[in-house]
Amino acid sequence: SLTSIIRDYNLDSIDIDYEHFQFDVDTFAECIGQLLTTLKKNNRVISIASIAPFDDAQVQSITKHFGRGCPYNHVNFQHPVD
Repeated sequence: SLTSIIRDYNLDSIDIDYEHFQFDVDTFAECIGQLLTTLKKNNRVISIASIAPFDDAQVQSITKHFGRGCPYNHVNFQHPVD
């Protein structure tokens, strides 16, 4: 599992590249939300979610899903500058 990999290798971060996610924005937000919630619940594997949307209006809009009732200690929205 991802939790095991994080612990076994003493990782302090993971990077999820979602530039080519083939589903709608709501499905993406649900999947990422479930992943982060699971990692947080499993003995606090994570405490910060850092989200770096790219220049795509549809994918960029997923950031709104992470602001409501967020179960994380901190969410850092990173918006790259060209």
